[in-house]
Amino acid sequence: MVRWSLTGSALGQKGAKKGYFEETSQRLSFEETVDSVQERNLRYSEEEIEESINEAIRETRAASRS
Repeated sequence: MVRWSLTGSALGQKGAKKGYFEETSQRLSFEETVDSVQERNLRYSEEEIEESINEAIRETRAASRS
């Protein structure tokens, strides 16, 4: 986990600080999730991933038609 330490004068108003930290936290969380998924998917070939996606699409379409 990343910790940030900034003074009030560095960010201005209290609301600006809150928005800045929320956005930064969300971005870091997203980046960690992407990194985790990419690392996990390294064990699969591109063809395996594409076939899994295509299978899920076929199943979804079949379920929505019935």
